[in-house]
Amino acid sequence: MDLTAGKALHNGKYLIHQVLSQGPVGLILQGTLTQSQRPVILKTLKPQLQASPQFSQLKQRFNERMNCLAGSQHPGLERMIDTFEEAGLPFAVMDYTVGQTLAELVKTNGPLSEELAIRYVQQVGSALATLHQHDLIHRCVTPANVICPPGSTVSVLVNVALEEDILASVKPGDKATPSAREYAAIEQYQLQHPLTPATDLYSLAGTLYFLLTGRAPLAAPLRRQAALVAPRQFRPELSTTVETAIFQGLELNPNKRPAIATWLSLLSGAGTAPVVAAANLPASNQQVKPSTAHAPVLNGKTATPSAPSSPNATSPTVQPKQPILPMLSLSPSKRFSKALLTTIVAAAAIGVGSGLALRFAVTSTGPGASFFHSEQSFPALENWPGEVVPTNPPSVYIPPAESATPQETRRFESADPVPAVRPRPAEPVTPPPTDATSEPAPVPSPGEPVIPAPAPAPSAIAPEPVAPPPINPPVTEPEPLPPPQSAPPSPVQN
Repeated sequence: MDLTAGKALHNGKYLIHQVLSQGPVGLILQGTLTQSQRPVILKTLKPQLQASPQFSQLKQRFNERMNCLAGSQHPGLERMIDTFEEAGLPFAVMDYTVGQTLAELVKTNGPLSEELAIRYVQQVGSALATLHQHDLIHRCVTPANVICPPGSTVSVLVNVALEEDILASVKPGDKATPSAREYAAIEQYQLQHPLTPATDLYSLAGTLYFLLTGRAPLAAPLRRQAALVAPRQFRPELSTTVETAIFQGLELNPNKRPAIATWLSLLSGAGTAPVVAAANLPASNQQVKPSTAHAPVLNGKTATPSAPSSPNATSPTVQPKQPILPMLSLSPSKRFSKALLTTIVAAAAIGVGSGLALRFAVTSTGPGASFFHSEQSFPALENWPGEVVPTNPPSVYIPPAESATPQETRRFESADPVPAVRPRPAEPVTPPPTDATSEPAPVPSPGEPVIPAPAPAPSAIAPEPVAPPPINPPVTEPEPLPPPQSAPPSPVQN
């Protein structure tokens, strides 16, 4: 059967315009509903497989999968509108969704805000949950397969990859090359590992990674040699909750990935914002630019959806306003640093203030004028315990009276030995020279009393400094005094 452009199917009800894609067993066509010129997508098996002995099995599996897809009614899924058979080939007619894909939206306006990206991903996750309930695996969840129709707040997941499922049912050992590429899980590259809903969760987490960073995640086979870059390295303002959910969804081991419902509940804790309808987006988003692979061709020309005319066709692109994110609370380490800095500043201020108060109190006030310069009182000197009150020595030396019996030399003990002070020998008294011509002293008469001459006054001797008595001073024999020299007798007058 020739399935080329211009071929009419189902008694002229549908008209083929072009072949969008083809795989090992399947074929996807783009056409229109001739009565209303409504664009549609037609899916079928390759005509070459009709000569294969396994064609009947492939046809049966194709019909089973299409019936499951027809029962998966969800606003976020592409809708099946018809099924028929033409020349022995089964056909399924899908509604053609017009709009801008998430990949084109990010390419035009840059990464989305956290709330908007989460809302889109939650809608896709809800659609995937419906597919999984009908025993279907999408196998190709990417930003290019999520379309935002104009005037609608619901994104639509398209291009359910049923071809790989059909091929695996006929040839369990064969697997087609994953069309998801960077968004494909590691088990999609392994022939012996079956695909589960966790496979779609990996692709959904990769889609969220792209919406927030503008970059596709590292392909699963390459992550064994290099680590996946954290989303917060590209956008530090992202919450840790979203980053943790992304890493859990992009886990290489499918057994470690959570269920989609559990994973979506993690994202709900990060907060969501209402999705802006495509009609309310800026002018750059209102204009629908479908790819040529999906654009309907009418009479040899590519048909594009009509856009509202604008007087300013060349108006500059207006970036959508990103919602203001709440300020994140300080981490414990930052709070500790702030408290430590406050304590240091307060301690420094108290120290400087105390120093200035002491300085000015000492220099500007007298004793006892302030608390910092108080007057101190001490007891009288004679009331100090263990102290000897010094006395003034006499100005005149009075020798002690000599006793008849010699007394034993008294010994003193002192802390520091002091050598004994020897008494100085008395200087000999030199008699005055006698003059022969001098007159002799008059001899008193027998009747006159003899008046003795007044004794000379003792000379004042300066007191020597009192030294502490030595400890066990060496006993020395006192040196004998020199014999007194007697004065020569005065001459007697004859």
